[in-house]
Amino acid sequence: MLDDAATALGIDPVEIRLRNAAREGDANPLTGKRIYSAGLPECLEKGRKIFEWEKRRAECQNQQGNLRRGVGVACFSYTSNTWPVGVEIAGARLLMNQDGTINVQSGATEIGQGADTVFSQMVAETVGVPVSDVRVISTQDTDVTPFDPGAFASRQSYVAAPALRSAALLIKEKIIAHAAVMLHQSAMNLTLIKGHIVLVERPESR
Repeated sequence: MLDDAATALGIDPVEIRLRNAAREGDANPLTGKRIYSAGLPECLEKGRKIFEWEKRRAECQNQQGNLRRGVGVACFSYTSNTWPVGVEIAGARLLMNQDGTINVQSGATEIGQGADTVFSQMVAETVGVPVSDVRVISTQDTDVTPFDPGAFASRQSYVAAPALRSAALLIKEKIIAHAAVMLHQSAMNLTLIKGHIVLVERPESR
């Protein structure tokens, strides 16, 4: 429907979505409640840049032959919260094994939506290790796992991310602190890249 409207108005498909996307400060037309968080415009802008939308779209124009390729865009957003029924909270714990791999404990469990994959990627990127070295324990023991309200309303990536990032930054800080002592270096001069301790100014060093 939006693409048809864009064609009729002579507007780019991404642009028409940007013009109609909800933004912070807007009011929900159905409830009248003010929107305090809206990342759809930013998502569209970043996606357009990374995908090289204008370039790829131009390349698909004026094609000939029976086989033709095209590009398209689709997006949507919806609210996700438990307020005022409950407060959105999340917890996470990272455990480093002797072989350098990391186990992730989180109460925001996997129910088929890909949360474990996202959590692994978040931790790996923050710590500075390969994603293959991060294992999310899907069968959590609620007696020892940090509390989380659960898996519902597409909340995992958004709500659990700060807890995971905080835990990942903490374990990275501890790794670098130990390495600094062993290597007789300042912790500020060291970082983790692809599972290796390297100098910040010479990332190719190991």
